Amino acid sequence: MNKEEILSKLKIYDPEQVPKLKRIIDMASQVDKYYEEVISDFLSPDLHHYVEYIVHHFMDVAYSLDGGYDEAEYKRLALYPDYMTEIPKMIWIVDLVYDPKYGTVGHRDVLGAVLGLGLKREVIGDILLTEGRVQIMTSENIASFLTSHLSKVGRVNVKTSIVEKDQMIEKAQDFQMIFSTVKSLRLDAVIASGYNISRSKAVDYIKADRVKLNHNYIQQTSKELSEGDLISLKGKGRIKLEKVNGLSKKERYKIQIKKYI
Repeated sequence: MNKEEILSKLKIYDPEQVPKLKRIIDMASQVDKYYEEVISDFLSPDLHHYVEYIVHHFMDVAYSLDGGYDEAEYKRLALYPDYMTEIPKMIWIVDLVYDPKYGTVGHRDVLGAVLGLGLKREVIGDILLTEGRVQIMTSENIASFLTSHLSKVGRVNVKTSIVEKDQMIEKAQDFQMIFSTVKSLRLDAVIASGYNISRSKAVDYIKADRVKLNHNYIQQTSKELSEGDLISLKGKGRIKLEKVNGLSKKERYKIQIKKYI
């Protein structure tokens, strides 16, 4: 099966995904032909679920995705011959330390500082933040570059070094748990409960391309959800259908929704 045949079998949600998916197919072909490992830049989460299907078409190719920690959104893809027993190291962690009395540093500040050095977004992964400290997931070459060239984020001076995973900042995600009941597990019903809006408003948001389900845009208002599904509504944050606790006496689904703050 050639590249176009593989692409034709994929359910592609965004035209901008096409060149990135072509690149993954080319990488798999390279491994299949030359029996060498190749590692990608960081892939956004909407691309992760395509990888298994693509690699399935190459008999002797295996893969790994790594973003530095299990819940990472941006991950690098390693493709290699399936006889390899040692997975190549993909993630280096650049540690930035600063004095918070001189200012605070946010995600956009860090991203702006990195891009200001002439780097592309694809060469860095997740950015972890805590008071006085920032960590950037990246590759070996970019880690070396950042430790040599990144000395300031916004107006704040930073000291950079490379650290191991056992020194990684624990990613804290603030959330509130919402307990609700819904007539069905349809996308529009769960959105209405999770964001405390009317169901008709939820439908409007879905049809206006403001909703992503598991990182992909969706316009199917009646899509049935399952535990673990992640929803994002542009301008209103993310929610996760954490658990379905059976039916109430009124035959409504009892659900737990995790709303990220």
